[in-house]
Amino acid sequence: MKSYVVWNNKGGVGKSTIIFNLASRYADLNSNKKVLVIDLCPQANSTMMFLGGGRVGENHLLKLQTSSNTVVGYIDEKIRRTSGDIISQNTYKVQVSNYNKNLPDNLWLVSGDGNLELIAPAINYYANAQIPSNAWRNVHYWIKNLISEITEDSDDWVVFIDTNPSFAIHTELAIVAATHLIVPFKADDSSRVATKALFDLLYGSSEPHPVYSKYTFAQKAKENEIILPLCHLFIGNQFVRYEAAAKAFHAISDAVVSDLYNVYKTSSYRFTSKGEINSEADFNKQFIKELKDFNSAGVVAANNGKLLHKLHDTREHLVHDRSLGLSPKTITNSSESVEEIVSLL
Repeated sequence: MKSYVVWNNKGGVGKSTIIFNLASRYADLNSNKKVLVIDLCPQANSTMMFLGGGRVGENHLLKLQTSSNTVVGYIDEKIRRTSGDIISQNTYKVQVSNYNKNLPDNLWLVSGDGNLELIAPAINYYANAQIPSNAWRNVHYWIKNLISEITEDSDDWVVFIDTNPSFAIHTELAIVAATHLIVPFKADDSSRVATKALFDLLYGSSEPHPVYSKYTFAQKAKENEIILPLCHLFIGNQFVRYEAAAKAFHAISDAVVSDLYNVYKTSSYRFTSKGEINSEADFNKQFIKELKDFNSAGVVAANNGKLLHKLHDTREHLVHDRSLGLSPKTITNSSESVEEIVSLL
């Protein structure tokens, strides 16, 4: 079973919008599969998108939070079990089409929850407990165990995990739960630097600090023999309304490719195998993908809780009651980009 975590150590790169469009279209194109989304971002933006988008999705999210049928409800259950309480079992997944008829029936969601930040100190507390000796490993497997509980009925599941940009404890749980890593980036140097730096955060620095390195996630993951996800795709969230913006994106993208190819040359085992790579051009072709016109069509689709290509069915596109003009070409460009990436999952 494949599981994809979408993460970059920088905000604003479009993680939630990307995971909404990828997971929705994957489910739409693969009716023989069961698709599970786990929202581990405290903002729960992707949850609102899946549940109908905008205020509709927000209202559904609030009801789920009230009933504790969210990822925080599951983590709270794990904490209470760790502290000795005996409680009933709950899978915590909801079928998305029960809330949003625009999306396929084979799509399931473990809802995000704004209380995730509030419960993070408790997760840290139990992860760093001295007893039992494997506490860190046990806690970091909580989401991985949740996936196992939900998907034990079939081998036909594919999992997508949304994350917070900060490398918080809940982000660590998301990383440990996945087999594949998808990294979005935008056309700015801070995004480029964050994309490069994530290797140190996840896998450890080539020049570890003599004191602090033993406390890092990378070192603890190594000590606990945890298998970390392989880098699968780096997705440029492109904005091409103006020629200068398009040129800026490609300039940054070229720099990202150069930095990542240098990492690949020394740590190719951190990447999924996709054939022979002997040059920067080979690396670019296999690992770098672009989302064209996504900052318009992709955002509108997510706000309306709709599949991207279905935007062709209506002339007027509303975002919070404001009409936005989307050309058919914009919708097609964005939709085809998403489908190309889905074909590589």
